Amino acid sequence: MQFGVHAFVTDTSVDPVTIGREVESRGLDSVWFGEHSHMPVGSVHPATGRGEAPTAYRHFVDPFLALASVAATTTKIRIGTSVALPAEHHPIHFAKSVASLDHLSRGRLDLGVGYGWNTLEMRNLGVDPKRRRARALEHLRAAKELWTREIAQFDGEFASFSPSWSWPKPVQAPHPPIFIGGPPAPWLLEDVAANANGWMPVLPVPLEEIRRSRLRLSKTRRDLGDEAAKKVIGLELIAAIRGVTPAAFSAALPKPVALEAFARAGLDALVVSVPAKTRCDLLRGLDAVVVLRDAVDLASGELRSPSRTPVPTT
Repeated sequence: MQFGVHAFVTDTSVDPVTIGREVESRGLDSVWFGEHSHMPVGSVHPATGRGEAPTAYRHFVDPFLALASVAATTTKIRIGTSVALPAEHHPIHFAKSVASLDHLSRGRLDLGVGYGWNTLEMRNLGVDPKRRRARALEHLRAAKELWTREIAQFDGEFASFSPSWSWPKPVQAPHPPIFIGGPPAPWLLEDVAANANGWMPVLPVPLEEIRRSRLRLSKTRRDLGDEAAKKVIGLELIAAIRGVTPAAFSAALPKPVALEAFARAGLDALVVSVPAKTRCDLLRGLDAVVVLRDAVDLASGELRSPSRTPVPTT
């Protein structure tokens, strides 16, 4: 199983360069940042249980710029969006940002996308919340035209453009891997099978749901004549959504035996949201993820390069 890190990068958090370097120095596989262009007053987050979005959501740094700074100061880790919101972008600008980031990172980008939850944010950007899924999928199809054709054109319900050149092209062919985030619903898994390289559920999801969803993805993929297997990346938003203190972070992490079971059920990677308000919080969180990863590796018999010795964080 691969292990990555998600962090809320804001104007008051640890900077993305430091986050990326610390993730890479520990031998973890990837770093992921989320996207919100703005946070309208009155926004209600569906997962907090408090009737409001966490304060950090008001301060997001643009993920493509933040990930570009990580790409420029690291050499191995993959970088990802968890998640970007294609319905809220014009597909020409979206395609340009994605292709440029994959080019500058030398092919290290994983593109996590979602349909969005904040209806006020969507409306401010001219998006009908009831059509956000259709709009996001169409924008992805339009972006793929720009990524894969020398001269691309598109005529859709939500966006159209005349025959056009758009460079650079992504380093990864035909484009960076796309992961659609969302629940284990049949309609979403059909979207993944038809439009993406994998699924990114937000944990916790019951073990049997992971197993059933993996089987459904495989069947739908075969029905569509797609030879490529779909990857499943679990996003564990401990620090981002649950609001645990840094001291409680390690206790809130999944247990190694549980992760082994999820890996057998079809979970390919785990991305853990770590605290990033201070450097001390960040290092504690990263070291806890390393301990978890090493325990899972030991139990499964996997061998990795030795991790960097954790820095004391007291």
